[in-house]
Amino acid sequence: MRKLKELLRLESLGLSQHQIARSCSISQSTVHEYVSAARAAGVQWPLPENWDDRQIEQALFPQRPAPAVWRKHPEPDWPPILEELQKHRDLTLALVWQERRESDPEGYGYSRFCDLYRQWLNKRDLVLRQEHCAGFTYLRARILPVRFSFLRPHPVPLRPCTKIAEEPQKHPLFPRNCPF
Repeated sequence: MRKLKELLRLESLGLSQHQIARSCSISQSTVHEYVSAARAAGVQWPLPENWDDRQIEQALFPQRPAPAVWRKHPEPDWPPILEELQKHRDLTLALVWQERRESDPEGYGYSRFCDLYRQWLNKRDLVLRQEHCAGFTYLRARILPVRFSFLRPHPVPLRPCTKIAEEPQKHPLFPRNCPF
């Protein structure tokens, strides 16, 4: 973010452009550009209290429009492509691109297609939710329930994980009833 407020404050204190540049860690030419733009726009340090950085930037540089994203070709619909890639084991991104290229010969090249796909993958908000049941652990690629005691864990026969305990069993090492 630009340091316009700090720059205007230091300039109002009478510091030289070189000192302002060193203080704000920006180049002296950038300080000169910002100070010249502020003088041309008539903006001085006691700024109105309701001005934020965007309003200051618009006042100093009104001729700079916001850059618009322009694409020659529409971006592919990525969720169905991801679903197909996950569904079919031998399907690759190269095959998906070839299919799209056959339907639209003027479409994206392979490298741009892969770049857009990876950018879309990185933007996704991924959340991994796993349901854990107390007393179950993963052991040698099998799920084994483990009965924890004060002495050592005892593997017990595998039963389906249920939220509601069926019939509580009494165990001499546990102070309370344990569902497994």
